[in-house]
Amino acid sequence: MYKYRLTRPSNRTRASAGLYWRRYWYWEFMRLDLKSYIIKLIDSNGIFGVMNNTKWNNLLVALSDIDELLSYRVTYIDGSTWPESDSSYQYASELAQIWGNFRAIHFIDIDARISHSRGVLLEPEVLDHRDKVIAICKEQNTKISLTECGVRIWGYFQHGKDIEIYKYT
Repeated sequence: MYKYRLTRPSNRTRASAGLYWRRYWYWEFMRLDLKSYIIKLIDSNGIFGVMNNTKWNNLLVALSDIDELLSYRVTYIDGSTWPESDSSYQYASELAQIWGNFRAIHFIDIDARISHSRGVLLEPEVLDHRDKVIAICKEQNTKISLTECGVRIWGYFQHGKDIEIYKYT
């Protein structure tokens, strides 16, 4: 009879250690299953990556240092968006919710316009932080396109599809 020895914290009982390992293997399987699903989508759609996890991490850290609260919308390679297109919000200001597995991000749209109310009778003051976002993207050497309200940061390009990329000067 073989004895198996698990390396685990000493305060775990044998029953909770078994549960711990079952959960670990379940989540490891789910992670690998998600990874293979993403690889299938990449192959079937004919796309290639221009960003990696390190670039995404560095970029999002730099973007979180902006004083103003910008709005973000993520589009994944399967076509889904966050926040969802049927929700009441088109953009979300929580940059931390994007963190995680960047492998599936097709692009991120950043709305760089922020409006501040000046009262009931006056039009709101609109501040455009597009230049700050472009400067950060230039520092991080990312591929971006300009949109009518901000910046689109690309994670993947599609073969044969023309995209107007912003050229840093």
